[in-house]
Amino acid sequence: MGTLKRTVLASGLMLALAGTGPAEVLTVGQTVSGELTAADPQGPMGKYEDGHTLVLAPGAAAVVTLVSEDFDCYLKIAMPDGSVREDDDGAGSLDSRLLVRSDAGGECAVTVTTYGPGETGAYTLSAAAVESARLLPGQVHRGLFDEMPVIYTVPVAAGQTMMVYASSEEFDTVLTFDGPDGRRLMNDDIHGSLNSGLLSISEATGDATLTLDAFTPMSSGEYELVATPLTVMHRFDHTGDPTVRQAARMALPVLRAALFELAGDPGARATVAVNSDDFDTTLYVFDGQGGMEFDDDGGGGTNAQMDVRIPAGGVAHLLVVPFDLQTTGQFEIRVTAPEADPAATPPAAPGELPPFTARDLDGNAVPSSQFDGTVRIVDVWATWCPPCRMEIPHFIELTNRYPELKVVGISVDDGPEVVQEYMQEAGVNYTMLMDDGTTVQSLAQATSEGAINAIPTTFVVGRDGRIASVHIGYQDLAVFESEVQTLLAD
Repeated sequence: MGTLKRTVLASGLMLALAGTGPAEVLTVGQTVSGELTAADPQGPMGKYEDGHTLVLAPGAAAVVTLVSEDFDCYLKIAMPDGSVREDDDGAGSLDSRLLVRSDAGGECAVTVTTYGPGETGAYTLSAAAVESARLLPGQVHRGLFDEMPVIYTVPVAAGQTMMVYASSEEFDTVLTFDGPDGRRLMNDDIHGSLNSGLLSISEATGDATLTLDAFTPMSSGEYELVATPLTVMHRFDHTGDPTVRQAARMALPVLRAALFELAGDPGARATVAVNSDDFDTTLYVFDGQGGMEFDDDGGGGTNAQMDVRIPAGGVAHLLVVPFDLQTTGQFEIRVTAPEADPAATPPAAPGELPPFTARDLDGNAVPSSQFDGTVRIVDVWATWCPPCRMEIPHFIELTNRYPELKVVGISVDDGPEVVQEYMQEAGVNYTMLMDDGTTVQSLAQATSEGAINAIPTTFVVGRDGRIASVHIGYQDLAVFESEVQTLLAD
């Protein structure tokens, strides 16, 4: 394969390396064989690379799989829109797998490489078509997951709120929702279970793409999937006198999910409590931009309670569901002013970013005071977390666009070596630190639960040290950029 022109991915860009011929074309439905040799071009960290070109038709999806008995596979694909997908062991064992889809279609630059430097050997690379099915709102679909992602198209209307839920007793489900407005939502484990759920509030009319996958490679089993439009059952108005107690008492609807709105001045705070004698309550708070927080028992016993900050749009969306989705019954939801004693409620978010100390990749202590006075993004992540890796190109791009912005990654990986290697592979251009055992614990004080239970967890902070937003889970670049622009303009 040394006579081919290679394609290397760095910092989200495609860089053509010199060679004597074009990259080999891989068509959907085809399997090709190749070999990494010492004559091949080397990428970062001395890893040999082969380049291939995959052409996708508009709206088409394919699963690209890299298999080798000679080396630990690593697969990278640069999409037509410039985004980059990467995978290490998604096909199980030491093999790689990625799902790619493009609404507009076009050429994808596929790079075959290895996890470690200097590895060589034979490999096979295949691209299998993935057909999509139509999932109508309110329809419950039961199917069999057989190791490969399943794709659905779901019609949505502008302004429509939709809850998507996937459950299985046989594998750990992962949901990705790409809306017609260009926003992507992702969820792995909703309120601690192995099932997945998310709430979409679309800003455009059209078809959304819903992808069901498994967290553990090569999983299989039966699943149930539903996408249900929700109607706001009550709107709480938190403007004016915030000490006015507001409450609504009702029964859970048949869908076992009740949606509410909390309107008020952006930045205003309120305490929301959900009580029930019939079921274990769970409260989700959505900011309308894909950000989500939840609480299960913060109100004591089996009751949920959270301090909620009104987002920039002026409306927070509150979703009440039972922890056991098979239960139902009466409940009461209350909105009051935050209690004065912070010890009496879960830690409030947002407030000031708590001071913390972390370690750089050489083991040196780095105090958070080093970043005081800057607009900054503090991202808690790990190399083994797919949604975390998907956000890395966003932070690289924001660092390039806004020199006055400070992005700080806090890795919870076991050691700095894998982080250093990933940084070089991805072209990370911002500060990267390691949790020193107290870092995440300190940052957790700024979350509504007083704990960081999922990653990525990302804090967007102004120059005054106050947290503008806390995001749990994957967010689009546009979400971060809008918040950064607002803070930089202050």
